[in-house]
Amino acid sequence: IRTGESAMLWAATGVGKTWAGLSIAIAVAGGGRFLHWAATAPGVVLYVDGEMNIGDLQDRQRALLEGSEGTNRKGARANIKSSPMPPRPWSSPSVLP
Repeated sequence: IRTGESAMLWAATGVGKTWAGLSIAIAVAGGGRFLHWAATAPGVVLYVDGEMNIGDLQDRQRALLEGSEGTNRKGARANIKSSPMPPRPWSSPSVLP
């Protein structure tokens, strides 16, 4: 993933998309590592999750930050912005005819 690019992880529910996505986001935001990849410098990350409650997402982010090695935790906290997907207007019964 290069500066200015976006990426989307897609898979069935419960296979670890959030854990993998947050691990990548934390590595980028804090200038750390994910598997065999290393960030060249800390960068700003917008992490949007389409399934998970924002509180659960933040709990996972905190847990991953606690266990991260070689990551600037303070920088990662400042550089990562997490957000749930906004409500889809077509999913609301009041919008449907």
